[in-house]
Amino acid sequence: MLKMYEHIGLSDWYITMASIQRSLRPRKPKPALEVLAKPTGSVKRTRRTRSKQPAEQSNAPVKPLPLELILLILENADSPRTLADASLACRTLQFEAERLLYREVDVGRVPHVRSLHQALTKSSRRASFITIFRAQDNRRFTPVVPLVNEILLMLPNLVHLGLKLHATFEDLALYNTVLRTLEQCTFKLKSFESWASEDSDYSLFLRQQTALQSLHFRGCDFTGPTWEIPPDVLPCLKEVVTSHKLFAGAIRTPYAITHLDLTLDSGYDRELNDIVRVVQHQLISLKCERHSSVQRQNPLSVWPLILGIINSNPLPRLKYLEVQDHIPSLSGASFYQRPDDSVLHTGRPDIVLDTLVWSALYNDEIGDCPRTERSRLAGVRPWAKNILERYSSLRNFFYVDRCITDATGGIRATCVMLFTLSSDDMLLEERKEAKDLPVWSAI
Repeated sequence: MLKMYEHIGLSDWYITMASIQRSLRPRKPKPALEVLAKPTGSVKRTRRTRSKQPAEQSNAPVKPLPLELILLILENADSPRTLADASLACRTLQFEAERLLYREVDVGRVPHVRSLHQALTKSSRRASFITIFRAQDNRRFTPVVPLVNEILLMLPNLVHLGLKLHATFEDLALYNTVLRTLEQCTFKLKSFESWASEDSDYSLFLRQQTALQSLHFRGCDFTGPTWEIPPDVLPCLKEVVTSHKLFAGAIRTPYAITHLDLTLDSGYDRELNDIVRVVQHQLISLKCERHSSVQRQNPLSVWPLILGIINSNPLPRLKYLEVQDHIPSLSGASFYQRPDDSVLHTGRPDIVLDTLVWSALYNDEIGDCPRTERSRLAGVRPWAKNILERYSSLRNFFYVDRCITDATGGIRATCVMLFTLSSDDMLLEERKEAKDLPVWSAI
């Protein structure tokens, strides 16, 4: 949603100044060539006369739009300025316009925080409209973190909360003030996204959120939490996005988790099965992202990783599996490792996996991966055909080919290829757009 907080509380000033500027706006000067081209002699002027026929007048009264239609127009307004102007028309529209204006709030700069705090302080009713609040700073939030804490305490009906306060990691004591503020809040969240910390106050806040369904929490340069989420809390938790270290340290019970997104460091691939075992009987969608700032020797190819997940764990409900490689050397190892029929044919016959996605990252300046898209596709085809033949429930295999453009790490090109089997077991290929890829959380 567009940022609209710099004009919150300034609508009257905005409209007054706009009318003054229109009245004082200077006339547009005519081009000099146009003036010089006019004759200097006398100009005959003609007098305009009004028509003697009276203008037709309608006695029918102008009917105002029904309130329902006006509200429907406001519901589809895509401009915060439109909603802010509509809130000045009358009290009825003020209530409805502000309800739409404040239902989803994003702050990303210091002026946004200050303007929002001023607006909510002026009218507590506005705070009751906010159901989604996201704060993602630009590392300059330190002076306004106390204001963020005060804003959080004003939001009784908050349902979705996202806090990515990068500046607070330079001052952990400051971040702890946010955690202690959250403990005092009365809202009941359905989703929560934030950075985790070693402080146990993080766990104390989660204990209060018994309606929480989605939890996204990442660590920041610490080995693991000193706390864990008790097994008797978060009974509704279905979706978790975290790192393997945080999951292993904080989550010891399956809860109701059906969708899991794990970030793995290179070299910890073999610990993935231990994590999957916690939720194996109820897991529907699994996404793994492999990252590393240090290139380790002998990285595990993606194929043993995928087959290990499928064959080593009873996953009676797993329908979607995605692996994203963000390490070029891993992709290179994957391309050159040929299919092993003995491994493929030891698979479990009871799986219901429908879609498999592998997203490979390569850099033609490092690593040993093939240099061209054509050669990389040639390396993927044998695996795609064997896996699709081996697992009868598997209908779609997506291969995503990504290329690093330069030392900055930007992606130069993305190719999405969908592999399927025909009725006579022939491998079919179809090039897709990135937008056609399935979303793990929507399965």
